[in-house]
Amino acid sequence: MISLVKLHFSYLFSWKIIYISFITLLICLISFVLLSNFYLDNKLLLFYSDYYSEDYIFSSLSLIKIVILLQSMFLVINGFVLNKYDIYLLTRSNRTYVIFSKIITIISGITIFTTALYLLMNIIGLFLTPYYEFQINHLSLLFDLIIFSIIYTLLYVVLLVTVKNMYSLLIIFIIYFISNISLEYLVTKSDLPAFTKFINLTFPDIGYFRNVGYDLFYSNLYYLSLCIAIIQVILIIYKKTDITN
Repeated sequence: MISLVKLHFSYLFSWKIIYISFITLLICLISFVLLSNFYLDNKLLLFYSDYYSEDYIFSSLSLIKIVILLQSMFLVINGFVLNKYDIYLLTRSNRTYVIFSKIITIISGITIFTTALYLLMNIIGLFLTPYYEFQINHLSLLFDLIIFSIIYTLLYVVLLVTVKNMYSLLIIFIIYFISNISLEYLVTKSDLPAFTKFINLTFPDIGYFRNVGYDLFYSNLYYLSLCIAIIQVILIIYKKTDITN
């Protein structure tokens, strides 16, 4: 299994992919700098520190989620459309090992990318502004972002191995925006409508809830269970599908 993961890394994370990822991170870094409002007067930033801090986190988080969705889509397309090398691996290993190791590889890549985005957001906030303070509970936001990235990556994979059309991935992208729009800001989870609760069962978003702060709608344990279930579905579909098409 470890040798398969290493092989997938060599195929899926070529220098071209790494360069594109670094360019994306650089664009995000510049965006974080602009979102921080560092160019405003320090006294003004300190006087309205609560406002600017919340605005920076909200705007940066919105950017991070969009970039994660695009990056995970890019990695899945690269792994399942642009690089169809699986058929050669099947001569030396069974289908379950091949697809599972491939999923682990892509998940590892998007997790590293998500962590990098989170660190950039905090580094810019801490070193460029007088109002931003890192709190230990901010780590829970990192875990939420990682779970968010893994779920949507798996959703991309399950749709692509089923439909075998990369343009179909836009459906998931659109549904995310529907989920995002339905999630009201600064309300309790119990006050949200049934539609929001339903769509967040499969297409989660990170909202800002009263008395909670930034959080996924359901627990991390539920979403981790959802990830395992989606992986099981992918394995079943992959065993029965013709990967040469």
